[in-house]
Amino acid sequence: MTTPDNYRHIVVSIVLITVVFILFIPSLHYGYLLEDYMYLRSYSLPEIIKSFYSHWEPTLMETKGYRPFHSVHYALFHCLIGGAPVANHILQAVLLAISVLVLYRLTFLLTENQWAAFWTAFIYPCLGMNAWQISWLNHRHHIIQVIFFLLCILYYHRYLFNRSTLGWAFSLVF
Repeated sequence: MTTPDNYRHIVVSIVLITVVFILFIPSLHYGYLLEDYMYLRSYSLPEIIKSFYSHWEPTLMETKGYRPFHSVHYALFHCLIGGAPVANHILQAVLLAISVLVLYRLTFLLTENQWAAFWTAFIYPCLGMNAWQISWLNHRHHIIQVIFFLLCILYYHRYLFNRSTLGWAFSLVF
């Protein structure tokens, strides 16, 4: 790849990140202080283990349901960045930006067409379903799943075309 090509990819990446954050701004006023932030706390190991065979939320304040990943997710991110809603909400937008950039990269590799990659990655954060992924804390795991899925395909592509053992290993991990 030549320097002008790299420059174009950098410009496209900046545009895509800007789009994500422009779409993110309204959610600062409409939704990020929703009730799911009261569940973002330190969970004990017995509470997390219990969520795999019982109600997901130990205080029983929430609707009964089997969602063990919620308690693991909340405990992990509380441990990493604490319970501040603004910090968690910004992290949510950063994760969506990462997913958009990985989608751009994957689409470019598969099509070798920068415009196809750009429009695919541009449209993705504009889809209505992404408003939920940004506004609600409990949908952060959906963004993470998208990132892992796209990275799995990206590295599998590397394995297929380069016979890279490292590509195969990363694909397997993701």
